[in-house]
Amino acid sequence: MNNIHGFSKKKILDIYKSMYLSRQLDEKLFYLSSNQKLFSSISSSGFEGCQIAAANNLIPSEDWSYLSSRDLAFSIGIGVDLKKILTKFISDSKKINNHNYYNFKIINKGSFLESVILPSIGSAISSINENSNQVVYLSIDFKDMLKGEFFETIQCSCLKKLPIIFHIQKSKNLDLNDQNILNNLSGFENLFTVNIDGVNFFESNLAFQKSVERARMGNGPSVIISNAFSLASHFSSNAKEYDYNKITESNFDNDPLLKLKTNITDFDICDINEFSYLENKIDQDIDNNIALIEQNLFDDDLDFKEKSSNISFNFDFTKNTIDQKINFSQSIYNALFEEFLENQKLLLCYSKIDKDQQKINNRLKKKYSNKRVISLPINSSSLIGACIGFSISGYKPIVKLTSLKDLYSSLKYLNFLFTNQSFLNMPMVLRVPIKDFSNLNDSENLMLNPGILNIPNIKIVYPSNAEDGKGLLKMSCRSNSFVIFFENEKLYQSESSISIEPDENYLHPFGKSSVKKEGNDITFLTYGLMVHKTLEVANILENDFNVDCEVIDLKCLKPLDLNLIEKSIKKSNKIIIIHEELLDQGPGSQLSTIISESFFEFLDGPIIRIGSKVELLKDSSKYIFPKKEEIIQIVTKLTKY
Repeated sequence: MNNIHGFSKKKILDIYKSMYLSRQLDEKLFYLSSNQKLFSSISSSGFEGCQIAAANNLIPSEDWSYLSSRDLAFSIGIGVDLKKILTKFISDSKKINNHNYYNFKIINKGSFLESVILPSIGSAISSINENSNQVVYLSIDFKDMLKGEFFETIQCSCLKKLPIIFHIQKSKNLDLNDQNILNNLSGFENLFTVNIDGVNFFESNLAFQKSVERARMGNGPSVIISNAFSLASHFSSNAKEYDYNKITESNFDNDPLLKLKTNITDFDICDINEFSYLENKIDQDIDNNIALIEQNLFDDDLDFKEKSSNISFNFDFTKNTIDQKINFSQSIYNALFEEFLENQKLLLCYSKIDKDQQKINNRLKKKYSNKRVISLPINSSSLIGACIGFSISGYKPIVKLTSLKDLYSSLKYLNFLFTNQSFLNMPMVLRVPIKDFSNLNDSENLMLNPGILNIPNIKIVYPSNAEDGKGLLKMSCRSNSFVIFFENEKLYQSESSISIEPDENYLHPFGKSSVKKEGNDITFLTYGLMVHKTLEVANILENDFNVDCEVIDLKCLKPLDLNLIEKSIKKSNKIIIIHEELLDQGPGSQLSTIISESFFEFLDGPIIRIGSKVELLKDSSKYIFPKKEEIIQIVTKLTKY
């Protein structure tokens, strides 16, 4: 017989070769960790059959793959070569299988401690919008099914008929009920579910073949539950204390290699000598490659690549104005409208629960269609996770959150981005509205925390008027940085935010502050809404108390314009930081630390912070900002130093 289940002899041997290579490599990595040559590896032994079957039905370098921490066999099956795998494991040994192969469109979701599922949504929608017929493969550990983001991804995939293949790898070593899993998924429309023997390659291949075909035809997602035995400990950080392959003894029923090998020999496709030759050659290749890597004869091939969304722009900081005035809300819309014309890869994503009170989302959708202005049926706090997939797929997403609370809820996705070396230059803009602080009992009314300033590799923008809002948002859209853009809702229709509109070519550079009022006695450092209130106090101090105050609008909290701050402090020798947030919880603490470390020798008095306080009432609580009289008292006291 020349074939078995439609597979030629050559194809069958290639499949066995990939499975055997994965098994032997698992064992080698396990023992390398015992010699402290790498931190940890997570075994895929026992799941090679279903993983190779999945890889067999995908198109390398075209379909996207989001892998869990045990998908070594899949990486081999999709075509990643032995040298690349070993180099990544050994050269980046402090991470737990957290290796991305971008040329193969393989993204590792994270370590076994924290997985990230939602980015698959962005990649799948990108595939549909581009009519590329691509499929997104999403490998799921069984524990991931207990998380809310799994069901959010399922729900969004079903409603939008996204081409996502959910592969749930369930260990038979655990006493878990498959039927309960299927029952939990039974209420979703457009979802195909199948429960298979993950040990049997041919059964697994049929399931993935059907799922991939229906995904490419636009019929929606599939969930494949592969039942297999874990033949080795799940991870090897305690390798010295355990022997490899002692959890379950291999036999025909639980070992995909033995099952496939037996099927092949039973059909007389090849004999045992061919297997022996193949296995000996693989063993030798593994040993030779490990020896070369240990001798540093391989370069550290990290395979990082600039994303296609990193489009180069000429930055024009010359300001030419249009003969019209706009408010802050209109400046946001105009900036986005102009940048959507400039960059066809720019997207705006928001949650369906977003009320869109300024009608910015709806107006842009009418101009640019729902392929570029995308409403997702997920929580606002999950938007960042989904938009990581857009960035990975080559787009520049602008994420409109509903509140600051959503930003804090999304910190694990920010951690995923900024602790993963291949994503350090991933561009994204987060538009974060700052709501009215007056009602402390409103769960949406969280305040800006100084910890946000400590997130690495980001820009933080907080404009106070329409001109700066437009220029900084346009700069954020063109930058290859990750930008958090704060918008105080009180500024949207405020008369104090109205300014002459700069033209479509104007970009405001990051880290450039401006002096709103010049003075020599006191330096006021502020941003956002408080710029206008600080100017009112400064004018009173000058007119009534003969105190000449300089007011600096920071505009950017990160990076800071330290040159301008230094120049002002050298004149006044005194500084006051004013912000709307709580006195002991706002960014003032971080700002005062930076100023103290950088300009202590120029100061004649203490660094003063002015912020809100909590007032406890009988039935509620609210934030109280100091009255003008209190601020004036603080300033006059500081002038006596």
